[in-house]
Amino acid sequence: MAKDQEEKKEEITETAEAAPVEEEAQEAVDASTEDAPAETAAPEAEADEAQAASDESSSEENVEESNATEATEEEAPSTRSDDYKSGRAFSDFALSATILEGLHGLGYSEATQVQAATIEPGLAGRDLLVRAKTGTGKTCAFCVPMVENIDEGARKVQGIVLAPTRELANQIAEECAGIARYKDLRILPVYGGVAMGPQIKALEEGVEIIVGTPGRVLDHIRRGNLDLSNIKAFCLDEADEMLSMGFYEDVAKILDKAPKECQTLLFSATVEAQVKRLVLKYLDDPVDIMLSTDTDKVEGITNVLYETDPSFHRVRALLAIIDKEEPGSTIVFCNTKEDVATVANFLSRQGLELGVWSCLWLRCLFFVRRHVGCKLYTSKIDVKAAR
Repeated sequence: MAKDQEEKKEEITETAEAAPVEEEAQEAVDASTEDAPAETAAPEAEADEAQAASDESSSEENVEESNATEATEEEAPSTRSDDYKSGRAFSDFALSATILEGLHGLGYSEATQVQAATIEPGLAGRDLLVRAKTGTGKTCAFCVPMVENIDEGARKVQGIVLAPTRELANQIAEECAGIARYKDLRILPVYGGVAMGPQIKALEEGVEIIVGTPGRVLDHIRRGNLDLSNIKAFCLDEADEMLSMGFYEDVAKILDKAPKECQTLLFSATVEAQVKRLVLKYLDDPVDIMLSTDTDKVEGITNVLYETDPSFHRVRALLAIIDKEEPGSTIVFCNTKEDVATVANFLSRQGLELGVWSCLWLRCLFFVRRHVGCKLYTSKIDVKAAR
């Protein structure tokens, strides 16, 4: 044992001693290369001529590469830009003047790919299974046919949209209201975390479209506040997220309360086992529109994983990362509200400017904005601290 340790020690020592020797040898080689005269020196004129020929050849290669690059860009346009351009204006669809006016008020003129693919079958009353990436205009894609097909002034619930979170429900309700601005429709967001009184009052006065989260919608149904017998269109937005959060049973119970002949629209970024169960049970010969796959990735994001020492608290590790990267704005995700409070209090004591909000997908987030002197850094990073 002692002999082995001695041999390892000698090896480490030899390696440490060999390093400067190798550096000295490299320096000697460099010096000899600089000082040594060329064995054969071409005449000055020949050298100039060779250099000119080389420059001309290099120039031609650069031109060819540039042309090839331009041709490639023309042949393969950006996938990201394609998500937002279909080449079809909303006026190309069989939409009423009031809907077109509402879309114009929102600044919408050209349909995105998902909108162009879904509006016509949606207007025709077909069930839809739409797989498309988040952020490509799915909300407008299902709101337009729903708002167009619903009878105005009826003051009965004819359309319902389920979303996984109240933030998303609010967002959908706002966009739906914008599209229906010039049509006599009432849109009501329904979600938990707020008093039921105002929602009950609005339901009693009559609304045409409900946008809500499964838990609160089911609660209103059980209390007798919400009747789905007149539903014409039922939409599930972000279905994969909603079901992954454990809402399958609630969603199924709500769907069971709607007429079997009502139009069902299912929008999802991915179609996994639970989503397929809903499709098989509740969708009737749906139009399958697949504009993304389960392996699609959002472009323009770099993922970085920071491994931390278990003995080094992760909050301190996060602070060290922020100090090193110096981001202007950072979004920090935590699993619980308690974790958010802990992290936010710690960073606040370090002089960082914070804003704490609830986050989509039942997680929590807060923003960190840091001023260094008078300069605000604007770089953005994706920070993940691993155990």
